[in-house]
Amino acid sequence: MKKIQYIISLILLITITPRSFLENEKLKIDDKYYTKTNVYIEAQKNDNKFFYMNEAYLPSDLITFLPRRTKFFIQLQQGTLDPELKSQFYPLDFYPLRNLVSDFPIGKFYFSKNFSPFDESGIDKFKKYFDVFAHTFKLTLNPFFDRTSYITYEENKIMIDTKEIPCNIHLDAIKETLSKDKWEQFENYVNYPDFCKSDFKVIKYHITNYENKIVYEFEIISRDLNQSDIHYDNNENDKIKKRNNILQLNISNYITTKRYLEGLQISFDDFILHHIITFPNQQILKNILNKEKTLEIIELLPTKSMIPKYGTLHIKLYKQENLIKNLGVEEMINYFNISFTDKIEDKYPDNPFTYEKKTSSQLNIKYFGGLKDFDKIEIEITLRKQLMNFESIYNPQEFGFTFPSGVIIIGNEYTVTNHIYYNMPNVDVTMPFNIISLSWFVYGFMLVQIIKIFLGKSKGKSVLESIKDRFVAKWGWLWKK
Repeated sequence: MKKIQYIISLILLITITPRSFLENEKLKIDDKYYTKTNVYIEAQKNDNKFFYMNEAYLPSDLITFLPRRTKFFIQLQQGTLDPELKSQFYPLDFYPLRNLVSDFPIGKFYFSKNFSPFDESGIDKFKKYFDVFAHTFKLTLNPFFDRTSYITYEENKIMIDTKEIPCNIHLDAIKETLSKDKWEQFENYVNYPDFCKSDFKVIKYHITNYENKIVYEFEIISRDLNQSDIHYDNNENDKIKKRNNILQLNISNYITTKRYLEGLQISFDDFILHHIITFPNQQILKNILNKEKTLEIIELLPTKSMIPKYGTLHIKLYKQENLIKNLGVEEMINYFNISFTDKIEDKYPDNPFTYEKKTSSQLNIKYFGGLKDFDKIEIEITLRKQLMNFESIYNPQEFGFTFPSGVIIIGNEYTVTNHIYYNMPNVDVTMPFNIISLSWFVYGFMLVQIIKIFLGKSKGKSVLESIKDRFVAKWGWLWKK
């Protein structure tokens, strides 16, 4: 019976025809043109014992180490769609959606429901898989294990890291998962020089483990350099498709959001985090006020370097730029549910670049009704600066600090707020060693010169011999010398 099942499995495996292809298209957003290249790789599963791939090269560990019914999304981004900050809302589960160009904060964005190092029970599976994934696609692995940077909302895990940007090595890593006969076509579609020079570029990784297959989808998007010269070749074949249509994208803007930090870097005065949210879409605002849609604001506070002051959270409401309410904590709880959760990052043994007990705090502000008409909300959070010793400074040397991004949720959709860059006074990590070395060199030089002056000129004798002679001449009588 087992032999028959084995033969049937082999027959089914041979008849499977998984897809692996490239396609190219043009996008038009706000009168600007973008080139988008899609790479699709599919590994068919048969009875969880056989995997069949057609003209694609993925390490087997990227298939076998991925837990069943798992999906996640990674986005690397450099540049913005528009100098004016706009918020784009996406469903909390937006994997099925394609042809979307997002304007999330520059850097790395990670989204998952059931696959992240935040889950203690699954961290070993996550570590095994992402060791291989990060090596294959040339990503920085360490931020994925810094669990204080995760936002948690119901079943969703969202992480924004601002240190990674798309570059050629990421393109090469994707290209090398394809068969060599597609490499030239891939380079023609993406156009490496134009991609590097573009002021807006994105690489997206969609990975889904279905019951009967594992799918890797890559989206590579860049703003065209020459907006006036848009033309295409009309070449198509069975496995490689190139589309010459221009897809118009309608980016919805429910709100506009801006976060900034007020305060001087070199004083002992407190920082104040300002988060301003305006509602140009009156229908969305009406739905929120009538409780047809929920509104929730999530902030991550870096409590290793700053301490939130108790009772200093304020929410200001405006109507046509006029302040109509200034809510303190005592009055705020009549309209908002406030929750404050501390998260501590214990040092993971395979991640040497985090330190013990790094903390951040997630602040959730959820509106539940009772307020009259307003069109702007301003949140103010006072943060006391915390003195840190040398070992606790966790920012890259001379690159300053990044205030984490947050999330705004309206109904079952969300957007990511901007991150804040600020530079607190900090020495280079090599400076203490340099100062100590230079100081001892100067002190040693001065000491030797003082000794020489004290000893006077001694021809043909070393400093130690001269000191010995001086000592014997003055104190030798104690030993009858």
